[in-house]
Amino acid sequence: MFDPTLCSPSQSRAEFVHRLPPIRLGECHGSLCSFHDVRKAKTMSEPMGEPRQFSLIVVLSKDEHSIGILIGRKKRGFGKGFFNCFGGKLEASLGEHIQPAKGAVRELSEETGIVCPLEVMKRAFVGNIAFTFEDGDVNPSMKVHLFCIFVTTASAPDRGRDTGGPQQFPAHVFVRPDQIRGCLEIDPVWFRNIYDIPLDNMFADDSLWLTKLLQHYDERRQT
Repeated sequence: MFDPTLCSPSQSRAEFVHRLPPIRLGECHGSLCSFHDVRKAKTMSEPMGEPRQFSLIVVLSKDEHSIGILIGRKKRGFGKGFFNCFGGKLEASLGEHIQPAKGAVRELSEETGIVCPLEVMKRAFVGNIAFTFEDGDVNPSMKVHLFCIFVTTASAPDRGRDTGGPQQFPAHVFVRPDQIRGCLEIDPVWFRNIYDIPLDNMFADDSLWLTKLLQHYDERRQT
């Protein structure tokens, strides 16, 4: 059940208090070329095949003071007990490999109740994240299509007056106060301040890419 009161804010800060230390993090590639170099080297020793394709949606809400984030606590399956953004495997039979935004729209609706128009989700595309695994013969590489939307809803804790809106953040969705709800797999939870997110109870890679994305939008909010 969605409960916006679960997470209390701490004072706004410019650092992520729960970010994992470098020793806990895997290898981060500074460029796509670097990633492909590693993948080619690995392919020489073991077959990797085509990457599995997934969608991942970051849901934010903002006011003049801070940016909040809606993330989900996994109740079952892969990552049970962890917090994560929303998304899932793209279904080729539904044409989602060709249009990943379609898969993002479907997953977001299933996991949060937020209905995002396809054209808005297309504008929300941020980029791709590529993952490889040491046991590549068991776990194929992953290609994640990343999206980021801003929502306005009276139930977003203390969001107050939205000073940005669709003009500043074009991937913007209005939702009813009672619209956000979970499902059997995940419970959505609002965090009032992005710097308070429980990175120590999330997948390690979130301390790498998600923090950079959130800092980018926080800096954009302040300009």
